[in-house]
Amino acid sequence: MPSDLEAHLLRKSVGNMAGHRERCAACSRTPLPGEILYVLESAAAVCALCRTTLSGSARESARAERVRAGERRLAVRPLAA
Repeated sequence: MPSDLEAHLLRKSVGNMAGHRERCAACSRTPLPGEILYVLESAAAVCALCRTTLSGSARESARAERVRAGERRLAVRPLAA
């Protein structure tokens, strides 16, 4: 049985994590790490699923950003092709 302090710290840490997560502006879904969010000219971010419902001009002008697993980028670099 977890102590009251343990339960309080767990709730607090989960609450802090939720504040830093990106969410889709259309469906409010939280994308998983590794998924791509598309940032529109209006600065709203939409997931890949909601991007398909956008008009052609809005879809093409969106900037793609990969969802990171943590606050910092990983130290792993992609291999040059």
